[in-house]
This record gives sequence, structure tokens and C-alpha cells, in this order.
Amino acid sequence: MKEMKVTLRTLTPLWTGDAWGKSDKPKLTGIIGSLRWWFEALVRGMGYNACNSTPDNKCKIEIKNPEDVVKVHKQICPVCYLFGTTGWENRFSVDIESNDLKKLYDGKVIVKINEDRGWHYESGLTGNVILNFRYEDMFIGKKDKDLTMDQVFPSILKILLYLISEYGMLGAKTSMGYGVVKFQIDDKDIQITEDDWKNFETFLSMFPQKNIKNLPNLKDMFFIKFGVKSDVSQLVNNMKQFYTYQDGIVEGDVDKWKDNGWGITSPVVRKCLRCIFRGKYSEKVCGINRNCDRNYWWVKNQSIEKPNRNYTQSKSIDFLNLSKNESKNLRHFLMGSTSEPEYSAIQVSHMYTDDDNLEFRIWGWLPDIRPINSNVRGILQLLSSVFNETPWNVNLPSSIQDGICWASGSLGKIEDKIKQLFIVDGENHV
Repeated sequence: MKEMKVTLRTLTPLWTGDAWGKSDKPKLTGIIGSLRWWFEALVRGMGYNACNSTPDNKCKIEIKNPEDVVKVHKQICPVCYLFGTTGWENRFSVDIESNDLKKLYDGKVIVKINEDRGWHYESGLTGNVILNFRYEDMFIGKKDKDLTMDQVFPSILKILLYLISEYGMLGAKTSMGYGVVKFQIDDKDIQITEDDWKNFETFLSMFPQKNIKNLPNLKDMFFIKFGVKSDVSQLVNNMKQFYTYQDGIVEGDVDKWKDNGWGITSPVVRKCLRCIFRGKYSEKVCGINRNCDRNYWWVKNQSIEKPNRNYTQSKSIDFLNLSKNESKNLRHFLMGSTSEPEYSAIQVSHMYTDDDNLEFRIWGWLPDIRPINSNVRGILQLLSSVFNETPWNVNLPSSIQDGICWASGSLGKIEDKIKQLFIVDGENHV
């Protein structure tokens, strides 16, 4: 049995959840489920099948004879081959070797920017945990030579963990800002080499290629990071105006975030994005920056609401000329809905500190399906404008740091574009 020890360090709190909706300790099922989701998106981006792992649609297989094992890769997708499915066990296991994750506070922080219901934040888990990945050095198949797990699994795991560390988020409630983590192997940041990528491609080549639409796919995703021109203390102090406390938490508990290098900020950014996607059909007041030319409404006093005299149609969803219902459906797909709980296609992290840099990240999935089909390029154009002219710079002074790392419809071979997320000109992408 081979082993790989991986250190997981939280940059914003991790939420894995249990049967009672609490996150008091790390749950391996939540971590593995998130790893699988990202591997599915990566595999689809590379042009291979990855089933959606629901009971009616996931891969199924029946092994009747010993020789059937060497033909499994022809009957199931690459994701199910590694993570398991009906009739086929997962090819690796994960154990928690040591756990330093803990809750920073008890109770709940409620973030309210205006008179809405607000966002409710329980602590989640912060700190470090060491995960031990174990796998057997089994025969996979034959290409130019015999292919074994020892050749490909370490490279695949490194690529998957690097993707989450640098671009994505782990666990549940990522739309609320939880789940920015950093992975290390042997106490070193993960580096992806050309050999790692070649091993990954060799593994995929054992499986038939197939394009499945309407499922998360890396080729339809964008990733972006913002550097923040502030320090954590100033950031948390600015945000306290939006906080109320329940179930025993006190303001002093919030100050502990400063020592941990992060703060609850995701709702402010999400509020700005929602306003942009409301446009002229907005019936809500911003509550953050009333002079912003992306807000359709502004408040003169407590009794009078007037249209924003500075409003610019080209800086909101209105430039697509959608109807009120179309605009609403699109906004709910992109940002989620509280009245009818929906998946949010755009995820916004909290502010966090990484290598002494204060930043936050936004990533999203923009597939060419309803309700955003035929509008994908327009949305990307709008988001590019948003990301270059951050409307939330009053309370969260920010400047674009890296730009869009990846976007739908980019020129060039898709697989090469995805590779550039990990390796540029033969070097690790950092």
C-alpha cells in the first residue's frame, strides 16, 4: 500500500457539515465529495466523460470474471474509476492523521447590508489537518507500456489539489465564502511538472472521449483574484457596521479573525454583483455605495427613493436588453435565490491572507444553457468591466490582481488552455 500525506490549511473557514447541519469537526465524506466534484469538472474540460454520480445517471459495472478487471476503463468514466461507483470500489482511501481544525467562535454572525434577511454565519473550522491518501500500486491498462496506479495517481492528486488551492474552494457553502484552503505535500507548496501533466493525460487516454453538456465543466469556468489595499484589522473594523450577533457570540470574538488573517466579507461583494444583475428592474436600495453608477436606485432620505442620476446602462445587465423575467432568471442562476434556494453559479470567497498578501477570489461556471445561453459572452464582457472597475472600493478597497485566468470561448485548443492553469511555458503556474 502506497501513501501520500497532504496538509490542508484553511485560509477561510472550512464547512463540511454533518447530518444535523453542523460543522464541528472535519467530515471526510464532505472533503472527498468536493474533490470528486472538481475532478469531474476537470475531466469534462479535457473532453472526457464524467457522469454526474446521481443514482439514475452514474456509471455501473458488474465484474463477473477476473479478466474483466483490466477492461473496466472501457465501461466507466475516469472519475468513477478513481472514486468508485456501483460494482467498483474506489482506488484510494483517505484518513485523517492529525487534526488541528477548530471553531473560532460559538453562536452566529448575521451580516445585514440593508433590510433583507441577511447572511447567517456559524464559525466553520479553521486550522490544519493532515490527510493520508492510500492507494494500491495496481495495474490499470496498457498503452505504450504497462500503466500502474503508482505512475499516475500521485500526479493526478497533485493536479487536483493544486486546482482547488489556486482557483477554487473546498467543501460546502462556498457561495457564502467558506472553503478557501491551501494544500501542501511534504510541507511544500504543490508544484505541477510536465511529467505530472503527461501522466494525467496518459491516464485519461485509457478512457473513451465523450462530451456531456449541462454539467460543470472547466472549459466553461472563469477564475479571478483581487489584491486588497488594506490590512485585516481595518477590513474587519469596516465590516462590523454590517454585523449583528446571536447565540452567545460577542464582538470580541470577531477580533480573533484579525490574528487568523481573514474576515467575513463575501456578502458585500455578492451584494454589488446582485445589484449589477438587477439593473433597471431593481426595487432595492444598495446600502453600500449610493453614488455608484452601477446602482439603479439611491436614497436621498428615509422617505424618498429616486433613480440614480449617475446610472449607466452599459455597466449593468441592462446592456443585454433583457425582459424583467429574463433578467430575474439569469440573476438567480448566477447568484442564487433565498426565496427559492438554488445553486449559485458565481462563488465569492471572504478576504484571506496568503503568503502575507490580502486577497479574495471569485470563480464561476457559465455554461451555454438556459437561462444564460446566448448571453454568455455578454455576461463575460460585463464581468470583465466589473472586475476592472470594482464597485465595492468604498468599504473594501481593491484592485484587480491577476485578471481572468480562464474564460469560456477562449481561442486555442481547450486542453492546452486548461493546462496553462497549471503550467506556463514548462513552469508551474503561480
